[in-house]
Amino acid sequence: MKRHIYTAIANIILWITTIAMSMACSKSSPQINDEDNPLPTEKTVTFYPKTTGLIKNPMMGWGIYSDLSDYTDNYAGDMQFWTKFDALNIDRYATHLYIRWPWSAYEGAKGQYAWDTNPFFKLLVEGAKQRGLKLAFRVYVDSRDYATSSTPQYVRDAGAQGYGTPWSPYADDTIFQAHYTDFITAFADEFDDSDVVDYVDGFGLGKWGEGHSMILRNDYNYETVFKWIVDLYHQQFKHVLLALNYHVEIGAPLLNYAFNEKDFILRHDAFGMSEWYGNFEKGMVAAHFPNRPIITESGWWMNGNTAWMNDPRGYNAWRNVWEGTLGDALLQQANTLDLRSLNEATSWIQTSPDLVQRFIADGGYRLYPSEVKYMETIGIGEDFTISHTWNNMGIGVCPNNLKQWNYKYKVAFALLDTQTKEIRTLLIDDEAEPSQWLRGQPKSYKHRGRLNGVKAGKYRLAVAVVDTSKDNKPALNLAMSGNVTQEGWWEVGDVTVQ
Repeated sequence: MKRHIYTAIANIILWITTIAMSMACSKSSPQINDEDNPLPTEKTVTFYPKTTGLIKNPMMGWGIYSDLSDYTDNYAGDMQFWTKFDALNIDRYATHLYIRWPWSAYEGAKGQYAWDTNPFFKLLVEGAKQRGLKLAFRVYVDSRDYATSSTPQYVRDAGAQGYGTPWSPYADDTIFQAHYTDFITAFADEFDDSDVVDYVDGFGLGKWGEGHSMILRNDYNYETVFKWIVDLYHQQFKHVLLALNYHVEIGAPLLNYAFNEKDFILRHDAFGMSEWYGNFEKGMVAAHFPNRPIITESGWWMNGNTAWMNDPRGYNAWRNVWEGTLGDALLQQANTLDLRSLNEATSWIQTSPDLVQRFIADGGYRLYPSEVKYMETIGIGEDFTISHTWNNMGIGVCPNNLKQWNYKYKVAFALLDTQTKEIRTLLIDDEAEPSQWLRGQPKSYKHRGRLNGVKAGKYRLAVAVVDTSKDNKPALNLAMSGNVTQEGWWEVGDVTVQ
């Protein structure tokens, strides 16, 4: 008897609970979907990466050089420079032109600057622009290993003390420092433009401007001189990235001063050389990547020297040298590598086209969104969400986090007019940070927003990485397939605003 009573009570409790749950659901559930009142739906769009082929973006890719050998007496230069490189179809491979000249070539007399007076320099700059190449620079002052003085004669005439024939100034000489400060100030006034210049070597002292074997009047001034020149470049270049050669002779404390406190990036000029790129240099990369990118240059070049044959790796042909150089660059997560001068570029392209394409595909950064989820119908004044996942197929990093770039690149979504492709509203996701996108580590985000001031109608949702310092224009080329507008917006899908 009791068992029947308990069963009846349990049935009554179950019935009451079911009624209550049903009432609660009826209050919280959306309206029944019908033709006049459709439910909003979420659409998922998948993008596929472009894994090969040249993608030109700031601070990445192959570089070609204008070096001492490119100009003749009085720095007249080889006016066939671009004709010769064009024969290699260089614009299919390179992303930037690196001008590595002595100070005396940039400024032959006080205040007479190459960008104003030197036809060859103007040819280089204009030719790079025509071919879609950015610029990069080094200014060196030491004359050792060169036939002419790397520092203008007017500096010596002004009383600067120095050494050697051809003459070089002591780096701690105050007269030299005063005139060099004037030059770098004028140089930055002309070239502190990240739309034109990828990076500038912010040192230039010692042999070849790499910081090797600096000669001072007083060796106790080494740290003072180091910080003087690093601070000088840092003060003058506010928008262009600054590079510094990292090697054991300078030492970690001073290198870290430049890297950590002044936001310099890492450069080394001995890749492929077993003896000169060792544990110290590898340790510096491990300590600073991915916070800052790596610039790599082959230590061997085709200048008639056959010392490369004695490398412990047993090189027996230039292709072997390029294999060693590329291997080092890939292991060190390089953003850039050098095709260098015409001879080297010819050798790379003709003997090792597969290696050239390997760095195009893997070097630097190659960014794309693998997936975008969005609401196909958005109500005016109502909250909505766009979910998106980003990938980097390159081994390098987009240095958006550094002070000179100041996080200027942002992921943005736009609602485009379906006919004209004009932007009707712009949505920027401040949480999505390109400098955090590393190879094999996808990053996902949810942008929550609300549409106000947008008319009801049909639009095309589009995505881009924009430059917030340039009116939010699409700025980085994405490595993917799909429909892209002339302005650089990648179309995602249709959106109805109601």
